[in-house]
Amino acid sequence: MRKMMMWVCALLVGVALTGCSKDDNGGDDGQDDTEVKTTKWADLSKKYPFLNDFPSYDKEIDMNTHNTTMGMESVAFYDYKCDKAEFATYSKKLEDAGFEGGPVAEGQLSSSYRKKTDKAELIVTMAYATGNLAVTLSNVPKN
Repeated sequence: MRKMMMWVCALLVGVALTGCSKDDNGGDDGQDDTEVKTTKWADLSKKYPFLNDFPSYDKEIDMNTHNTTMGMESVAFYDYKCDKAEFATYSKKLEDAGFEGGPVAEGQLSSSYRKKTDKAELIVTMAYATGNLAVTLSNVPKN
């Protein structure tokens, strides 16, 4: 469990450090510090097809970032106006889709899920705090 927590923390730090830069590969979709550009799951999954391996997020997505590092492709997205029920709703969708994992600690509103497919390992980290949900979806291709 400790090793998994270290891996999750490293992944979140990596996304935070590299996923927010503007670049030619999508970056922050041209958003600046004063703009929140909302989108829907369907539009995001068209832009980043690997997202079709994950359950859809049914609410509005307020901001997203895309990152590709050493073969791992990730999208982090945020819902800035939601309640903690959205955390439970998306967790259930992940579990129903065969993802294993769950809250980091009993009663906590942060979690990590994994699912292995023939082509990749799919990883989801998510956290909820004060009306904000942050989700990172990662696809790590098998060698």
